[in-house]
Amino acid sequence: MKKALVVIGGLVVVGAACTSIAWYTGKQLPEVLETSLAQSNRQLAAALSGSGSGKVELLSLESGVFSSEARYRLTLDGAEGEHVQLDFQDHLEHGPFPWSRVKRLQLAPVMAASNYALEKTDDSAPWFAVTNGRVPLQGSMSVGYGGTIRNELQLAPFEASGEDDFSLSFSGLTLRMDSALEGGGLRLQGELGRVALMTGGESPVSAMIKGIALSTDLTMSSYGYFVGSMNLDVAESNLSFGANQSLHFGKFEQRDVYRIEDAGLSLKQAANLADISFSGNPIGSLRFAWGVERLSPEAVGSLVKWYEQNLPQLQSMALGLTPDTGAMLLDDPQVQAPLRQLLAGGPRITLQELAFKTANGESRFELDLDLSGKGLEGVALEQAFAQSVKSLQANLNISKPMIGDLAALRAKLEGLDAEQVRQASASGEMVGMIAAQSQMAQIKGDDIVLQLGYADGQVDFNGQKMSVEQFAALVQQRTAGFSGAAQ
Repeated sequence: MKKALVVIGGLVVVGAACTSIAWYTGKQLPEVLETSLAQSNRQLAAALSGSGSGKVELLSLESGVFSSEARYRLTLDGAEGEHVQLDFQDHLEHGPFPWSRVKRLQLAPVMAASNYALEKTDDSAPWFAVTNGRVPLQGSMSVGYGGTIRNELQLAPFEASGEDDFSLSFSGLTLRMDSALEGGGLRLQGELGRVALMTGGESPVSAMIKGIALSTDLTMSSYGYFVGSMNLDVAESNLSFGANQSLHFGKFEQRDVYRIEDAGLSLKQAANLADISFSGNPIGSLRFAWGVERLSPEAVGSLVKWYEQNLPQLQSMALGLTPDTGAMLLDDPQVQAPLRQLLAGGPRITLQELAFKTANGESRFELDLDLSGKGLEGVALEQAFAQSVKSLQANLNISKPMIGDLAALRAKLEGLDAEQVRQASASGEMVGMIAAQSQMAQIKGDDIVLQLGYADGQVDFNGQKMSVEQFAALVQQRTAGFSGAAQ
């Protein structure tokens, strides 16, 4: 009996402790919400810079001992006058052990757990309509005592259609994010099963992407931008257009790594695209890998800040609306100063490989550019770029069988007969002969090879050493002769 009383007494003490902690975290909740909303508004402002404005605000908060009820409003105003309001309801459970987490066997203590969902309003009613009444957007979030935020967001599947045989199919999206109240880091994992778009009319087009997976592990640097890694995978994609024409792409993989090391900021990116085909005819596959190192972290931070401030002008320039904006922006001292700082750090750019492979051959291009040249003070920025080149090595290998594969495919698609297709497959040999006659390349086995190197003011072109001026004259002479022969 005494032991039973001890157990019961212990449970009462634990229950009282949990109640007091829940009450305490309930008292802390308004402060935590204020911090979280402030961070959300900063991120929203950065994301919408130049294309509109938005804000998240707390509409109401009803606090209890073990839980609270909150309502938020997200307001978005587009650059062209669009206005959208989305309201969310949120059931907040106080820590340390919210029941919604315990049911999922998530037993680590947290300050609060949130279960939020989009409310049906006039602005969100069309979204509810295409999801057949299901809540289009909902999720769960927990806030740890150290300020860690774990969020899982779900977008419901939907089917939408419109005029001219327009249709959009979306299989649903799940995003899992780990961040912090202070915004120091971001880990994200997202999966999208399938999205398909179709338009009708005189020129029907359909596009489909499936098996999308995105993951990031990023940390905010002291220079105002994220560093870390990002991975993107796409299982398959298709594009159909015109009279029974289609493009198919197999698995796509992309790996990005951004690091700040003793030598500076480095960026590395590698991508693979498999099984490219056109209207059922195999074409080949593509590989790509490049990197930049020895970048000044401070200079990159200044350029990122300048980019955010000038995003509207840059968008107009990209659309061709203001063709003179480019020159004007590059004359901006806030651009020139960090660009000079980048050059002063002696960056190095490498293209490890750009390779395209068909059934019978593979072509490759490699580049190594060292921009650690000196004597950049007191010269114009354009000249500084040229003078910063310390060394360069470029290697181009074009596969003759690969050229033949592509020429034969083109002949087949144009409806030529089998003999004409066979003749087209010999195009690689003809291109090789022309390249050899121009003396701009060498033939090594099945490859057309061009090698260009530069160091210490000397050029090495396909094994021939010469000055820069001699190289320029040689290229002009041989290309002019080649053009005349072609005519």
